Amino acid sequence: LAPAAAAIGIFALLLGGLMAATGAVIVAAMLIALALFCWLILFFVARGRYQLASSLFVYGLFAVMFAAIKFDEYVSVYECYVFGTLGSFLLITAGLLATSRVHVHALTILNLAAIALLYVADSLPQEGMPSALAIQSLGTSGVLVLAGGMFSSFTVKMQRVLVDECVRSSESARLQFEKTTAAVQNTQESAASISASLSE
Repeated sequence: LAPAAAAIGIFALLLGGLMAATGAVIVAAMLIALALFCWLILFFVARGRYQLASSLFVYGLFAVMFAAIKFDEYVSVYECYVFGTLGSFLLITAGLLATSRVHVHALTILNLAAIALLYVADSLPQEGMPSALAIQSLGTSGVLVLAGGMFSSFTVKMQRVLVDECVRSSESARLQFEKTTAAVQNTQESAASISASLSE
């Protein structure tokens, strides 16, 4: 999570500068806010609040990406394609960083809703009726997001199994260490008692 937040924070600063230079002031401000948000995530990670940081990170990324697409200069059906791609990227990121499959399922639903909202709010009023291109765009974007959601859900599940197995193994090792330490201590106490008896 820390390397991802740092990388996206730096990327957001660079892209924000580019957007500001090309006149997309609202998007630039959002990207600068994203960079600051990434530093907040790093703060929580440094404090050991990984679950909170992970949740904030994936949902914050979704909000910034949706706002960037919704308020950019372009208003067309291709916004659905773009958000389908961004949503898939976000789902793959969540597969690597999320602590629960609930995050992935929620993001999948949010991404699908965002694609539909972008179409209904921006493209449909211009078209009047859904075109073949719009139907293809919505279908392709939806399939991309669903595939990313399934992939990420399985990834999080496998990671959870590995983490749980590591926790069980470390707990078992801790108990074994405590038993060994207790046995050594008992042996030392017995040896000390025998030595005292022999000395007497």
